Amino acid sequence: MNRRCAVLAGVTAVLLIVALGAPPVLAADKALCEEARRVLPNDPNAKAFKSCATPTKISDACCQKLTGFGKYYDCLTDPSYKADIDSYLNGVTTVDKTKQMCGF
Repeated sequence: MNRRCAVLAGVTAVLLIVALGAPPVLAADKALCEEARRVLPNDPNAKAFKSCATPTKISDACCQKLTGFGKYYDCLTDPSYKADIDSYLNGVTTVDKTKQMCGF
């Protein structure tokens, strides 16, 4: 479970805590969220996650692809950012499913 927690912290993501009541993104973090919008779609690990995730299952190895994205975690409290991530995932999975399947 500790590995899953580490993966959770890294998600983008991908990724993710509106449902858990994370604090709203502060104005100082807006630049970081904009950076994520620019950088993550072309990031090899984000692409690898999108390739290995499925609508019904996300393996531990697939979840681990998100570990490097922890600094963007609070961005998921912004509904438009979360919607952008869901759009990027293009039906492969969603932020909410990723949280559930990766043990967030």
